[in-house]
Amino acid sequence: MDQLQGYAVEVASLGSKVRGDVRRCCCVVSGGVYDNLFFFPAIQLIKDRYPGVQIDIITSARGKQTYEMNKNVRWATVYDLDDNFPDLEYTDMLGLLKNRYYDMVLSTKLAGLGHAAFLFMTTARDGVSYVYPNVNAAGAGLLLSETFTPDSMNLSEGGYNMYHQMIEWLGRPVKDMPQHLASPLKVSISRKLKEAVEAKYKDAGAEKGKYVVFLQQFLLAQTM
Repeated sequence: MDQLQGYAVEVASLGSKVRGDVRRCCCVVSGGVYDNLFFFPAIQLIKDRYPGVQIDIITSARGKQTYEMNKNVRWATVYDLDDNFPDLEYTDMLGLLKNRYYDMVLSTKLAGLGHAAFLFMTTARDGVSYVYPNVNAAGAGLLLSETFTPDSMNLSEGGYNMYHQMIEWLGRPVKDMPQHLASPLKVSISRKLKEAVEAKYKDAGAEKGKYVVFLQQFLLAQTM
């Protein structure tokens, strides 16, 4: 197969490592709608820092629906992150991630040795994750490129800034790249989703420029 002049496939990943480029990034986001929605600023930061990067998401079934409002995500895949037993679904997901050749894998799930091994076996160049703030994190740092230790076992206690450690690391100044700050939370509604909502409005008899009044009767019972 002919290749571009001066381009060698076998050293392409080495050049990417030297330059610090990220072409494909996978984000493993634990939790539901709340946790995934507050991860949007981190996704935008990755997009701003590495123009042209392809970002994929691995999350729960509840969390996946939030990415209908994020134009920066290429694929969102459902996977039960709390299932650490190496069953058929586990090995299938591991094979899927390996075949996508990610440069970096980020995880918001608190990692012990088991989850760190899962991230390590994706063969991504950089494995980055939160770890348990106790002895359960033992050994995880040996398999990861960067780790973050939260203040508690529940990241959601931090509210909007629940991922501040990871965001600060992603935006850090490196070599010729200046520091990047996270943008405010933004959502985008796709045309396909808008059309689906408008169809439901039309079926309900609602039209643009008009309003619908819903009347509900309440039965008040008075006891003597």
